[in-house]
Amino acid sequence: MPFDLKPIRNERDHAAALAELRVLFDAKPGPGSADFDRFEMLAMLVEAYELETHPIAPPDPVAALEFYMDQHGLRAKDFGELIGSKARASEILNRKRSLSIGQVRTVHRAWNIPADTLIQEVA
Repeated sequence: MPFDLKPIRNERDHAAALAELRVLFDAKPGPGSADFDRFEMLAMLVEAYELETHPIAPPDPVAALEFYMDQHGLRAKDFGELIGSKARASEILNRKRSLSIGQVRTVHRAWNIPADTLIQEVA
């Protein structure tokens, strides 16, 4: 039975919408078709429900730095050179010190990591 296009309010509604999305996805409806429009509407409803009920917290600054460094083949030494102190870089990466505002600006400009992610308190 197709899911009624209405706000998703609970896990049962969510599961039903996902099940129908899978069917529509497998059918590969063409753009402009009624099934394609239905697929888009269901996807929006699912996304809204998931954002509301299962928000994804941004990564903490150290996790963001480590991810960037891993993806770009960088080491702690490279981070230290960027911020001007290998010792300070070690303290930051070992969660003993937070980034200063100047370091946030430097890292944001050089590595394009969102500044709001870098400003958070180190856990």
